[in-house]
Amino acid sequence: EWPADALNAVANKFLGEVEMEDTVRRSCVEMCSLFHSSTRELAVEFKEKLKRIYYATPTSFLELIQTFKSLLAGKRKQVADLND
Repeated sequence: EWPADALNAVANKFLGEVEMEDTVRRSCVEMCSLFHSSTRELAVEFKEKLKRIYYATPTSFLELIQTFKSLLAGKRKQVADLND
């Protein structure tokens, strides 16, 4: 399990290359960290109630960030296309 500051550092590094205001970036970093931490907590509940194991791994955290970046780029392109 990664500590919160490690999650924030990784998210900040990968989102650092995305053009956005610093306040928005901090919120996005916090959101990604919260999503991952919440998923880990829910995985425990999932195991207890349904007897199924779900792993929230470092790789899944990186995939979350990449998915966010892809979705953001796609939505920005849609908005730009509408403005043209």
